[in-house]
This record gives sequence, structure tokens and C-alpha cells, in this order.
Amino acid sequence: MPSADQEALQRSSFALRKSLVTLRRVILPMREVVNTLLRRDLHLVADEMGPYFQDVYDHVLCAMKWTESLRDLATSILEANLALQGNRLNVITKKVTGYAAIIAVPTAVTGFYGQNVPYPGFSEIGGFFSSVALIVGFSTQLFFLFKRNDWISDPDPHSRAVLSRPILIDALMARRLWALLTHFLARLNGGSRPWH
Repeated sequence: MPSADQEALQRSSFALRKSLVTLRRVILPMREVVNTLLRRDLHLVADEMGPYFQDVYDHVLCAMKWTESLRDLATSILEANLALQGNRLNVITKKVTGYAAIIAVPTAVTGFYGQNVPYPGFSEIGGFFSSVALIVGFSTQLFFLFKRNDWISDPDPHSRAVLSRPILIDALMARRLWALLTHFLARLNGGSRPWH
């Protein structure tokens, strides 16, 4: 997923969590207010209005449950996105490590043959060819070993599609969750009254 889409997903997820926290701060005291109005020993509400306030109390409880579940879903989206980013970082680190190991072989061989002490093939053309053969041989061997173990090769297109699919699902889920929240907030603000 391009970084712009990822950034947009993170921004919308954080905005969603912020809206849910604000909604929870509004709904939580409402439960206590309506519960106090419903107490029969205080006689704050006429008996014929009791069922309507009970209906309001039920709506407040339902709104609280929805807010909690939506907040959990938003948290899950953020955690899943972070886990996918961590997995991608691990794959990239593995590839960089493979290439670093391949580059380390020529460094080690040329470092050994670059000493100023006599070694087998010192000051002879055979020493040069043996060092080149060692560099090419070990580097090629490491390259094919890492490629076989999928350390430096790209994954096949099928696995790449499978890796990118959860992010698309998360983005789609975030959009649906945002739509559900806005619908829910609109219904709370101008929603139906129980006595209609």
C-alpha cells in the first residue's frame, strides 16, 4: 500500500477513535442522569412518562455498547495496521541482511589478501586468480542459498497479493466503521424519539 493511503488510513483511524472517545464522554454521564430520573423514590418524573424515560435509558445503554464495540474495532484496525507494517519491516530487514552477507564475502577475502605478510600465492598471478575465484564462488553460493530460502528474492505475485489484501480489508473496514459511526451520531443527534 502506498504511503499516502497508509497515512490516510492512520489519520482516519485516529479521527475515528477521537470521535468515539468524545461520544463516550457525552453518553456516559447521560446514563447516570436518566437513571436518576427513573428512580421512583425521588418522584422526579410523572408515572405516565416513566416508559418513555425507560426507553431513553435503553437507547443510552445501547449507544454505550455500540460506542465500546466501535472503539474496540478502531483499536483492532490500528493494531492490525501496525502488525502489517512490522511484518513488512521484517521482510525488508531480512533482504538487507542477505545482501550485506553477500557483500561481506568480498570484503573478507580482499582483506585477507590485502595483508602485507606472505601467504600462498603472494606476488604471483595465481594469488590474484584464487582471490577472485573465492570472491565469485562464495558470493554466488550465498546468493543462490539466500534466493532458495527466499531471503533476497521477491515473493511470487500470489503471495504479494495475499500480503496486500489485509490492508485493503482494513481500509475498507475503517471506511465502513467511519460510515457506521457518522450514521450512529446523526441518529443520536436528530434521531427518532420513542414516543413517535
